[in-house]
Amino acid sequence: MRRLWTIDSLDRRILAISVPALGSLLVEPIYVLTDTAVVGQLGTAPLGGLALASTVLNTLVWVFNFLSYSTTVRVAVRRGRGDLAGGAADALQALWLAVGIGIAVALAVGISAEWLIELLGDDPAVIDQGVTYLQVSAIGIPFQMVAFACIGYLFGLPDTKRPFFVLLFATTANLLLELLLVFGLEWGIAGSAWGTVTAQLLSALVFLWIVIPRLRADGLHRLAVLPSVMWQVMKVGAHMVQRTGFLLATLALATAAAAQVGTPELAGHQIAAQIFLLLAITVDMFKVSGQALVGHALGARRNDEARDVVHHLYGWAYRAAIVLTLATLAVSSVLPWVFTDDPAVVDAARVALVVLALMQLPGALTFVTDGILMGANDFRNLRWSTTVSFVVSLPVFVAVMVQPSLGILTVWLGVLVAIVARAVKNHTRVQGDTWMLSADSVT
Repeated sequence: MRRLWTIDSLDRRILAISVPALGSLLVEPIYVLTDTAVVGQLGTAPLGGLALASTVLNTLVWVFNFLSYSTTVRVAVRRGRGDLAGGAADALQALWLAVGIGIAVALAVGISAEWLIELLGDDPAVIDQGVTYLQVSAIGIPFQMVAFACIGYLFGLPDTKRPFFVLLFATTANLLLELLLVFGLEWGIAGSAWGTVTAQLLSALVFLWIVIPRLRADGLHRLAVLPSVMWQVMKVGAHMVQRTGFLLATLALATAAAAQVGTPELAGHQIAAQIFLLLAITVDMFKVSGQALVGHALGARRNDEARDVVHHLYGWAYRAAIVLTLATLAVSSVLPWVFTDDPAVVDAARVALVVLALMQLPGALTFVTDGILMGANDFRNLRWSTTVSFVVSLPVFVAVMVQPSLGILTVWLGVLVAIVARAVKNHTRVQGDTWMLSADSVT
């Protein structure tokens, strides 16, 4: 226990990468909160439309974040080998891929916006608002994809400070633009979407202004398209799509099960689910350190150094788990009242938050080992972690749907089962040495 709270030079290096990374990870939720706060002033229909459109856009963010993850790993491994030009070339291919995917997805979303929104809602007023927001927001998708690739490259250096400052600038610009366009020019929900699109454009331009000179300094002088490298990135994307799909399916089943229990329980579940996502982002900052430091060590074929990084990251997982467990337990009786004044909802949220507190240790191990395995380019294993977690938790959620009297406690025990399954599978993988060989596949 005494060693657990002793910080050495490697711990300080991990913190130097992780703390700014946390700021970057928090930007996307802040974007959503900003839009929600502004659009919420326009009325119920615009807010409902925003909820539907945001569901579509957030799913795209989850699916295509492999542009960042894969780039970070490839750059870190290449730089570990001393191949700076190779890392820069890989980053360039990620940028080309981001542009291509971004344009294709933007066109698809723009054309099918009405159909996508109608899949999620049935109120004509809400659908109209959602379609407006989604069609405008589609314009910003290519800029967002480019930002993903740039962030992935900078994280691989590792440089987490500049992405944080760029995203902080973009978030501030988004808020100011939305206030001007929505309330000043009275553009309504379209003004909110145009504010976000403009902020995404500005962030992409600033990222390119930072990244392009660095790519040239690393030895990149040709803007060549290399389909073989793009294919390697796309293969990571296939693994990440399966991983993300089963993760989203687990969360969706938990919500569906809570809905069967009752409306107060569903509301309490939603409160706990938002806290769950916030806590996950907090621990995710160590995932970035795992990607960068493990990737660099394995690229240099210094397996002992990689193992040392793993040991220190486990230490941070334990520290985070202790702090977040105690904090969640401490606020479990008070925090729900911030979101609602309905005693039934509060009671349901309290039960879920207690289980969430118990989830912090396996959760921290899951998120940290995710980063370690990503750093080794072991994405194939990661996709099976979420697949297994879905399979083992499925019977719990089905049981609640069949017998709602099992209650919100059983729903969250199902979530706990899913997290524990991921933690056990990742931990078992990391304790061996086979995962380290995955870095050799970066070619």
